[in-house]
Parts: sequence; C-alpha cells; structure tokens
Amino acid sequence: MRWRSGTPGVPRIMCLDCSHASQGITNFSFPTSIELGQPMMDSSSIESLDCRSELQTVPSKVDSAAVPEVDDESAEILSLCGHGQPLSVFEMQVTSVTQDLESHIIRPSDTQSAVLHKAISANSRELALLRARISELEAKTAHFNYLLSPVRTLPAELLAKIFLHLLPPMDKWDRPKAMDAPLVLCHVCRTWRQTSLQLSELWKVLAFPMRIRENESPKAEVHRHVKLLRFWLRNAAPRPIFFYFRPKQNSSPAESQGHQRLMITIAHGVFNALIRYSSQLGALNLHVTDIAQLEKFLVLRDLPLPSLKILKLRAPCQDGKWEQAEEAAFPKDWTVFANAPNLSSVTLNLYTSLHHRLVLRYSQLTSLDMGSLKVSVFEFREIIQMASARLRKGVFLVTHGGRALPSPNQPIHCQRLTDLTVSFKAATFTAGAPVDSRVFQGCDFPRLQRLTLAGHPTIFSWSGHSHRLFQTTTSLLRLLLSGINVSTPELLDLLSLLSGLEYLSIDLNIDVTQLSEFLTPVHSRLPCLRILNLVLRKSADIPFDETSFDIMARSRALPLPGKPFKFRLRIVRLFFYDRRLWLRLSSPLVSHYVQWETGPTGPQLQTYLVEQSFLLSSCLPELEA
Repeated sequence: MRWRSGTPGVPRIMCLDCSHASQGITNFSFPTSIELGQPMMDSSSIESLDCRSELQTVPSKVDSAAVPEVDDESAEILSLCGHGQPLSVFEMQVTSVTQDLESHIIRPSDTQSAVLHKAISANSRELALLRARISELEAKTAHFNYLLSPVRTLPAELLAKIFLHLLPPMDKWDRPKAMDAPLVLCHVCRTWRQTSLQLSELWKVLAFPMRIRENESPKAEVHRHVKLLRFWLRNAAPRPIFFYFRPKQNSSPAESQGHQRLMITIAHGVFNALIRYSSQLGALNLHVTDIAQLEKFLVLRDLPLPSLKILKLRAPCQDGKWEQAEEAAFPKDWTVFANAPNLSSVTLNLYTSLHHRLVLRYSQLTSLDMGSLKVSVFEFREIIQMASARLRKGVFLVTHGGRALPSPNQPIHCQRLTDLTVSFKAATFTAGAPVDSRVFQGCDFPRLQRLTLAGHPTIFSWSGHSHRLFQTTTSLLRLLLSGINVSTPELLDLLSLLSGLEYLSIDLNIDVTQLSEFLTPVHSRLPCLRILNLVLRKSADIPFDETSFDIMARSRALPLPGKPFKFRLRIVRLFFYDRRLWLRLSSPLVSHYVQWETGPTGPQLQTYLVEQSFLLSSCLPELEA
C-alpha cells in the first residue's frame, strides 16, 4: 500500500499498486502499518480516519468467488477519487472480477454480475456526459465560426449560385487544377464540399489532358487521368458535359517523339474509359496534332451518343505537308459518330481528305463549319444538298479541283439557311486556277440574313455570270464582299435589292465614287443601314467630302419632335492603305462630323491605316466584339 493525495475535501485512502494487476497477480496481502513507513494521522476530520479497521474486514487472500463489499457512502467517495486517480476499491473489484472470469471460463455469479452491471452503468453515464459536453463545445464552435465568417450560414441554394460565378467562360476553360474551381471548393469545409459535389453544373466542362508529370510512368499518368475522369463524370451526372481534349505540343524537338508516344498512350486510356460514360457526352472538342491519338476511338461502332449535340474535330497539319503514305495508315471509316441522333453542330479542320472517312448524318445538322478545310465546288454543293433540310449556318472554304460539276446542275433549296460564309482559296498544287463560277448556280436561300464572300479576284469571278443567289436573298441584313471580282454596276444593282440591309462591308476593286454617290441621296436606297465598313485601296479613292458625308448620315436619321436627330447610321469605318490619304481625309471629316454629333446617341466615324496583308473578313469579328 502507498499514500495517494486526493482532491481537497476528499480523504486519502490506501489502494493497491495497479502494477500488480498488470502482472496478472490474483492473490494480494495488505501491508501493516509498519510497512507503510509512516504513522496514521490522528484527527477527527475525515482525512484522519483510520482505515485499518475497514481494511481488516478485507480478506488477506482474494477468493475467486468472493468479492469485497463496499457500502454506498464509501463507493461515492471512492468514485470521486477515481477521476484522474489510481485504482479505487470499486475499480479493484471490477479488476478482480474480470481477471477471475478471464482465467476461469465459468458463468459469473450474481455478485460478479452486479459489479459488472454497475461498472457498465457508470461508463454509460460518463459517456453520456462526454457526449453532452462535445455537443456543447460544437455548438459554441459553430457560434464562434458564424461570428468570424457569416458565409457559413448561407443557404445551400445561394451558395451554389455563388459557386457558379467562379467558373470561367466556356471559351477560356482550362485543365483541372487543385487551386481552381471546382476542385478548390471541395477542400474548404464539409459544407462546401457537399454543395460542390451535389451541384452538377459545376462539373459541366472537363478539359484534358492535365499537366504531365515527368517523373511518372505512362501507366501512372493514364491511371491519374482515368481516376479524375470518373470522379468528374460521376459528379456531373446526369447533366451532359463538354469534353475538351487538346494535348499541348512539346516545344523541344528532341523530346517530341517521346512526348507524342506518351500522348497517344494517355489518349487511348482516357477514351477507353470515356466509352462507359458516352451517354453523358453533350459536346466534344477534340484538337490533336496527331490523328493517331484518336484513331481507336474514331473507328468504334454502335457507340451510343444520345446527348451529343456539338462536335469539333481538329487535326491540322503542323508543317503544311501531308504524305499520301501516312494517309493510307487510316484505312477504316470513322463511324463513332454515326449513332448520334441529336448531333446538330459540327466543326471540322482536318488535313487533306481525311474528312471523307468521317461518317456523319449531314441531313440533321443545323450548323456546319468547314472554314479551315478545303473542299471542291462539287463537294460544297453535295454537302449543301445533303444538309439543305435543317442547315442554318454554314462556313466553307472552296478551292479549285475535285470532280467537275454535271450540267445542268441540280437546284439546291435551303429553306432554313440564315448565315453563309464562303471563302475562295487557290488549291495547293494549282495556285491561281479559278474556282468554277457555277458554285452558286441553282441555289435558293430565301431566309438568308448574313452572307460573306471572300477570296481573290483571280480565284473567284462574280462578274458576268448569272446567279440566282441574290434574286432570293432580299432578306439580307449583313453583307460582306471581299476580294472577289465583281463590277461596280453589278454591285450597285445588288445593293438596290437589299432594302433591309443593316451591315455593309466592302473590300472590292470598284469605283468608290459611284458607291458614295449611291449612298448619299436625300432619299437613301439603304434606309436601314447602321454600320458601314469600307476599304480604300487606291490613293485616288475619295469616298466622301464634308457635304456628302453629312447628307449620307442625315438621310438615314429619324427626326423626333423637339429632340435631336436619332441616327440609324451608328458606325462608319474607313480602312486606308495610303498613309497620305488617311492623314488628308481623316482630320477634316472627323472635325466636321463632331460639330453636329449628338452625344452618345450620335454616329461614330472611325478611320484605320492598314497594311497590304489586311483582311476585312478577319478583323471585323474583333472590332465588333
């Protein structure tokens, strides 16, 4: 026995050294007062109570069947001493019972059962107190967190709206990064993580591949991409996602070959895993430098793509060359998109004739962009004919060559086409050869609102040829003509038919004086004109003086009673090739124009000095953005 100091007001008692219990000793002998090494305290206080009389009632040998009895008052005192103190008498009873039952496989006696039940009840009460204390502390912590950060109490619906504003625009979506949305939102707190994982719109776009880790093996890189792909698509379900795959080209020529092999391995692993989630694909943007990265995916058959609506497939030739022997390496048709009943928008940019291998349902397309893919006049008319039922927007690059057009040509009726862009370019091996002028012969576009024709005068000649195109396009709102061969009288005859034209852009070798006279009568032939873009290539081109410019603008203004003019003509852009002409005309026109400009509602005059390589069709989207 040894003395232990208890809490204030609680008697010091003698207890057994707990080390004996750990050694498995079951028989004990209580020491005498001489063995204690110090006298008992003589006092009337509870601390001075002589416990020898109580201890003498305890047998010197603990019987396996007998358990020491402890009265209620002593048990209460001993229970107080048990918090943070060595073993109490009651704890010794429990230890004795458990050791006896562990050493002898017998049924516990009633006394032993009572001790065990009492111990269990005590533990349950202590556990309940601890749980209540934990709940109290959690409530206080939540209250303090609220005071520090009120955002923690926002409703989940409002928090979701805030999260959506963290996403980048669709055209600027980057590869997944741990510190960018939506992944970073999963590492703030439990509430944010749950909200992020339940908000499928956060996961609507996935751009691959991620940044390659140079110290990882190809197998590990594939596993990393596939694991994130599955995590992303599960969170996006059931919403269709936009999947963007564009490997970065290695800038080091020495490592380009190994990098390409690694990209092919990653691409095969990613698209093999993507097959399982094909029903979730709403849009695919595949931009690769080597078509071999997509070969196994493109030749799949009967792949269900019920949600796919947008397809962008780009595999441009990097060095401008493409060997026929390499083209023969892809003999199979690309049938993966044949089972996409809702595919409506397609953008293609493939080298040589690889687009012939692509199996598409042109009849269901509403938008087709082949502006970076050379097609012959025959192919252009064939595609337009197949897509005539639903096509609303078409972008094409027409070149010389291919099969000759049969005569007479079959009429083409595109009842829904509203936006058409056709560029004319010389073929690779026949530079300068003109495109068949019958490209639009028999075409009927009654709802056409936007038309862009761009090229080179030696490639496409409009002049002197009969076309039905403009006889059925009186609903045109936007017209851009650049670099085609058309005479001034033919152009003016065309413009006289377009009474509803709002945007007019011209970069032609015509008589600018006649055009300015056409645009500056008191009663204008183009009353709805809002924006005029005019390229002045010759130094002698003087489109307007102060008077004619004033008439052109005022003739399109709406007089309002008691108020300034409301100008329909909003912007006039003049592009000068000649620097001296630009300096000579810009200042007088602008100074005269500003005199009667009516604040923010008035028209704007913008002048630009451009180089010989300037293309009007390329710069307008940037100017109008």
